Amino acid sequence: MLVLTDHLLSLILAGADTTLASVDMFFAAMLLFPEAQKRAQEELDQISNGRLPEFDDEKDLSYITALVKELLRFALLFRQFLNILIIAGV
Repeated sequence: MLVLTDHLLSLILAGADTTLASVDMFFAAMLLFPEAQKRAQEELDQISNGRLPEFDDEKDLSYITALVKELLRFALLFRQFLNILIIAGV
């Protein structure tokens, strides 16, 4: 039972680290590329009409879908890069 608990805890922590890396990457990308943030906001504004987007809206959110895919692709690399910078004292 203890082994199973250890494995489940490892899975939960791994998922939390991936989520944190993705959120870090999102905020960094929005700060570094304000034009991407503006374009994504404009796309949301066209679709939403004052409401939160739903899963059915994804077909009309091509830029945001591409943005999310890029963030997921680079999130782990970005996190590793930040760790290297921290270790190097940059």
